Amino acid sequence: MSDRPDVSTDAGKDPVPAPATDPSPARGGRRPIFSRFIVVGAVLGFALATGVALLLRPDPVAVSGASQTATYGIGRVMMFFGVLGGGLGALLGALVAVLLDRRR
Repeated sequence: MSDRPDVSTDAGKDPVPAPATDPSPARGGRRPIFSRFIVVGAVLGFALATGVALLLRPDPVAVSGASQTATYGIGRVMMFFGVLGGGLGALLGALVAVLLDRRR
């Protein structure tokens, strides 16, 4: 009997070594951090969309004379565009991260 408990005592068989753990990625190089790309894309999309909503707000005189049944405040329009732009920005950020990850 062997005094090493981690080695099998079967005759003729080599002991199976423990798998080596390597903290670096197998493909080499740095991999993109997806959450950062998604968050930055969402923030940029939100800022861009709310800026567009501010720049493209309608003329109050033209809106009051039109036969529209509902008008929305600039805050609601900005939030609508901001949420839509944030979602699209997050989607584009994730797409960029995937493309950068596939390139390596």
